[in-house]
Amino acid sequence: MKDTETTDRSSRPRFDPERISLEHADLLKTFGLSEIPDSNNTGATIDKLGRISITSEEESRQKHRTALALSRAPACLDERDFMSILGQGKYLNKWRNTRGLEKIIPLRFPDTLRRSNTWILIFYSPAAAKEFQDKVYRLFEFARDNLPTSSMSRITPPPNYTADGACEYRLNDYTLTSPWLPLSLYACLEPFDQKLQDAIDLHNNLASRHGKHGFPVRIWIDSQSRFTLKQEYVRRLLLWDGQNRWSPWQLVEQDPITPLMEPLSNEILTPDEESSAEGDCWRIAFQTAAEARRFVRVWHRSVLPKLDALPFYPDPPPLMKAECLFEGDVC
Repeated sequence: MKDTETTDRSSRPRFDPERISLEHADLLKTFGLSEIPDSNNTGATIDKLGRISITSEEESRQKHRTALALSRAPACLDERDFMSILGQGKYLNKWRNTRGLEKIIPLRFPDTLRRSNTWILIFYSPAAAKEFQDKVYRLFEFARDNLPTSSMSRITPPPNYTADGACEYRLNDYTLTSPWLPLSLYACLEPFDQKLQDAIDLHNNLASRHGKHGFPVRIWIDSQSRFTLKQEYVRRLLLWDGQNRWSPWQLVEQDPITPLMEPLSNEILTPDEESSAEGDCWRIAFQTAAEARRFVRVWHRSVLPKLDALPFYPDPPPLMKAECLFEGDVC
């Protein structure tokens, strides 16, 4: 019996760490994993002007969040303008391919939540961010070179004119900023600096898709009017509009109307932006995203009606503005 046990033990393979290590290396090589890239190597570098340069095509396509910060943007920009820069789908003509664009974030003042003239775009990888950045620069340079900015400018091309090397861009294609201003589209690799991260955190706090605290809408009066929008006026407006439509607005039960106070200083914003901040802003929390978007469609850039609660009605009538503060899908 003892002889049998001795024979069984001797026939068992001994633990050989060197052999196991070699087999492990062969297995990784078989599946193309013999070289595991360093997690700190993003495959891209950023120069002093904020332009992205690719050092490794393969590594630059790996997941590493990259931000593009667009400054000096027109006040009329919205998320759809950035989506228009993306190319159409490969197989469906009207389908938009996000091409690695994950988030479109308007930079806001922390208290009034008023949008500034700066936008932050978050991409999946440095390669995706570079593709978008290069396309914006090509559009900008094409418009700058062909628009009549001085007596020495080129002759303005006809509509739908396509220039060689312009990737079939036309003069009437969309460009994010004015061709008369320098384009400022700076890139930043994760981890982001504190100013940028604070802006992203503020957006994430507002942009919950789950609606745990409702779906917020910011409402305010156009800056050209000196009319003061009070909480009672907002409450009466919601009640009056719901009664007229025979469909009350679906608001959250607890604190549906909350104030947004005067702005504090924000280091990432310029002094000119801070000085032009609007007060008397209110946040309305709706139960559903559809209800919030419907309110914005109805009341954005609409005249405030003459409510019973108003002590006086100004002339000209005040113009209301509204925007959703929560995040929608990038599509």
